[in-house]
Amino acid sequence: LGYGFEGFWGSDAVKRAEIGESETGIAQGMVHGHNSYVDAVVTLGLPGFLLVMYVLVWRPLVDHGAAKRFAENDALTELFVRIWLFTAYSACLESFFFRRADPVWFSMLLSVLGLRLVATWRVRPD
Repeated sequence: LGYGFEGFWGSDAVKRAEIGESETGIAQGMVHGHNSYVDAVVTLGLPGFLLVMYVLVWRPLVDHGAAKRFAENDALTELFVRIWLFTAYSACLESFFFRRADPVWFSMLLSVLGLRLVATWRVRPD
């Protein structure tokens, strides 16, 4: 079920692991896994990971398709999709999920919420 929020990299299993002759012991100084998806699995377990994937990957895809119903929303929808895609790809290289002070996490959160809003309501034309 996972180690808890930021619990794995600070656990005794990592910090006090025995280092072999051919190993560098780099994992002992790590604070995260440099992959948001891997960190989500380690932190939240499989049920939490599936929920994260639904909220941050599947639901924005569905909302993108739903937002295409409104022609007035095209420009705003594409802005949110581009931000969301950038952050979703960036999550493969850096761990930023659920870090409140991280601007990339805030950008992803805003894009997911923005996609939900443009899928639900039409932008009022001027």
